[in-house]
Amino acid sequence: MSKDAICGSGTRAGPRSCVQLAAFSGTWEGRWIGPGGAAAGALPSRLIVEKITAKSAQVVYLYGTQPGYFSAGWFRAHASVLPFGQIQFGGGGRALLTFTMSQDQKSVAGTFQARGGSTSTITMTRVR
Repeated sequence: MSKDAICGSGTRAGPRSCVQLAAFSGTWEGRWIGPGGAAAGALPSRLIVEKITAKSAQVVYLYGTQPGYFSAGWFRAHASVLPFGQIQFGGGGRALLTFTMSQDQKSVAGTFQARGGSTSTITMTRVR
């Protein structure tokens, strides 16, 4: 996806942030590590960024089963693009997910802030 397709000619985003946003397009996967650390289990997850602009993104989020808590599932969401090139969705009574592209564009770091305040982290890599 080109910088102009994402940021257009009328936006204030710098060229570096537009390239970072374009790099989000595609499918990413990893495992969430919760407050209990990896020994407590790691939840498999996928993030698919279907469309992204300077202000918003259309994403599909998939997650695995957490035995005793919930079954695997997925949902489509409208994500906000934050000023520093992050994408974020959820909140408003639900968990808040925030994803940041690495400088080398080879991985995405994420945080999952649960309603109760606990935070999980993930590093995702592109699915080829």
